[in-house]
Amino acid sequence: SPGEEFTRTELLRLLAQRMTEQEYRIVYLRYWEDLSMREIGELTQLSESRVCKIHGRLLERLKDRFHASASTP
Repeated sequence: SPGEEFTRTELLRLLAQRMTEQEYRIVYLRYWEDLSMREIGELTQLSESRVCKIHGRLLERLKDRFHASASTP
């Protein structure tokens, strides 16, 4: 429910159910390890631009999913 508080681990587990392995790794490195997009690119052997695009698409999908869930009675 909206009033529940999630731990960081619970939130990551919930989000991971709908992410590819690559998306999961980017989210983990960005928000749990606090790495920059450039650093993530170096670790994943992707360009910084590609990491930004993957991250942006993931955020849009999550916004759409949560928006749809919030408007469903």
